[in-house]
Amino acid sequence: PPLLNAIASASLQSLSEFTSSGMINLVWAFAKIGVPHWPLRYALSAAAVLHISEFDSLAFAKLSWSCAVLDMRDPPLLNVIAAEAIARREEFAMQERLNMLWAFADLSLGLPEGAYRISGVGGTRILRQT
Repeated sequence: PPLLNAIASASLQSLSEFTSSGMINLVWAFAKIGVPHWPLRYALSAAAVLHISEFDSLAFAKLSWSCAVLDMRDPPLLNVIAAEAIARREEFAMQERLNMLWAFADLSLGLPEGAYRISGVGGTRILRQT
């Protein structure tokens, strides 16, 4: 679609000016409409890896969901998401944890080896280091 290509091209040229939430919203928007603009996807993936520590828990959930919807099987990105999410797991609401679990499962990558196990329901932790 011409409009989406124009948005993607303009975004590629100004990606360094995006805030972390701007990057997440851009990848989420393209995932929501189901358009995997590959040059933009690769650029956003690389930028996300560099700025992962700036993301809040909602950004992690949106990024994970977007990866699953767009079938973005990008091991460096997914490994950084998993490592940072493990380190900051107390920041995540239950729904954000579940969204991330769904995304990793949907990508058929499973959970990072030795990193997670499901540990209960309700208010208990879903993500826990083993």
